[in-house]
Amino acid sequence: EHAPWHVFDSNFGRKPCGVFVRGPVDAFKVRACCTLFAAAAKLEDDGEIHSACVEVLRFFTGDCSYSDRDSGSAMDKSGGWAENGEPLMMQLSGADQHVLSMIG
Repeated sequence: EHAPWHVFDSNFGRKPCGVFVRGPVDAFKVRACCTLFAAAAKLEDDGEIHSACVEVLRFFTGDCSYSDRDSGSAMDKSGGWAENGEPLMMQLSGADQHVLSMIG
């Protein structure tokens, strides 16, 4: 349970569900990177890297959630991490669909 959080965030006192550095911020970044590398590996026909990234993404089962609100990111500054004044929480499940939509 909460495997990505246990590996990447728990030792920093972060929670498996939370906002920016109080939540699984490093698991969030690893998920985005694995998604990007999986897509690139598929384009380059690198089966080994693609398989490794897909295996890591399987640990993202949705039992962790994250909001990048108050991070200062472009999406945060434009209000993309808030909904009705509250942090918009993203379940960390599988590949990062936002990353995939950005790269087409």
